[in-house]
Amino acid sequence: VGLVNNTVLLPASGLNAGFDQWTYFDDHRQPFERAASLIRRARRRKPLFLLLHSNIAHDYYRRGADAYYDEAFPSAPGEAYMLGDKVIGWSGTTPEERVAAAKTYRASAMKAVAYAREVLDLVRARDDFVSVVVSDHGEGLDYDGARIHHGGRLHDDLLRVPLYFDLPSTIPQSQSSDMAAALASTPVAMTDVLPTALALAGVASIPSVDGCRIGTAPDGRLVVSEDRRYLYLNDRFRLNVKGRGKNMSRLDREQNELLLGQLAGPPILRSYRSDAAKLIMTCLHLRSGTGTPSDDRRSLLKLGERLLGSPVLFLRGNRMFAFELYDLDGDPTERHNLLAAAGD
Repeated sequence: VGLVNNTVLLPASGLNAGFDQWTYFDDHRQPFERAASLIRRARRRKPLFLLLHSNIAHDYYRRGADAYYDEAFPSAPGEAYMLGDKVIGWSGTTPEERVAAAKTYRASAMKAVAYAREVLDLVRARDDFVSVVVSDHGEGLDYDGARIHHGGRLHDDLLRVPLYFDLPSTIPQSQSSDMAAALASTPVAMTDVLPTALALAGVASIPSVDGCRIGTAPDGRLVVSEDRRYLYLNDRFRLNVKGRGKNMSRLDREQNELLLGQLAGPPILRSYRSDAAKLIMTCLHLRSGTGTPSDDRRSLLKLGERLLGSPVLFLRGNRMFAFELYDLDGDPTERHNLLAAAGD
């Protein structure tokens, strides 16, 4: 059963494949209410896979988040700030509004946690569910560093998200302890969640997926993340490959079309993480036949100047590769590109 709270997850997305039921809710509260009803009525020893998705924290910029703010901060009612269609670049906001926007996000996340706790209380009372709480991405709130919103970059404020397992008493304590130790000591990928949850639930035949059960990954494992839909630039403009214009001004849409017209395909962003070392690569491919090799070089360098992270650029024909390297132990917020510091 799938209960979802974002139109991106409508059946047209194809993510409902394999589910017996897939229901979209526009209201934030309703998915949790339906989940609670299903959990109460679930028959013991009859398998139930329940996907519960909430958009509460994601929607901090929309109308309605002020109610979560007033609940979280009762001493300062009415001080929420919903960004609305300014959410991508926070354009035209004051420092005070940006502080209020970040607090509104925090309040929305707190509400999501409160609803999730209600569901966890129900499954704990039954003591026969393997439960996983996870976020699909973080949210950028650093205006001065041009790291706001989400999509189009691969820094850890977007990639490093909460992951919590709640296990029934039938799971041996030694197994729980081993998994907790693995979670605390090694990088984990989102693709690891499904095989881990199915194994804990006693599913004998686990489908072939990219991830692996948490605690079984080899030492030095390389965790890869990728984005081919967006590219976030240092002037707080986000290129949208889909180009639907959501939360974009007329000028933004025009700039979006102009940049898409220059590129032969979507930008490719990948990050590679092994222990504390993290490499981020951005690849841009210009459309062929638009100019001379010198024109291509100038266009690529101009685009390179707009990339985040002071990347080191490598040009080959009409392609540009930009690299950032970080030591997450010494630089957890990824502010110092070791490649740029090393020079030529």
